[in-house]
Amino acid sequence: MFATRCRRSPAMLVASVLLASSLARGAEPERFLLQAQPEVGQATHVVASLEVGGDLKLQGENKVDTLPMSVGAELEYDEQLLAVPAKEHYQ
Repeated sequence: MFATRCRRSPAMLVASVLLASSLARGAEPERFLLQAQPEVGQATHVVASLEVGGDLKLQGENKVDTLPMSVGAELEYDEQLLAVPAKEHYQ
């Protein structure tokens, strides 16, 4: 299982709720750009969670042993946009 949470903007939450409510009514879904557009100097708090699980298969002499395996991690940090790069840098 993979899960990621990123708290970048309340606008993303609002857009998600609007999209879900329009789909529930059977209306034609609207399109929203769910991309943060921070201003220079703006700080953002980011939380990323990752959970992975599966079976580890080990080859023995006569058989394959299977061991359940899982790992989880959470990364939380603050970031601040220092400058906006020129458009030619990321085309």
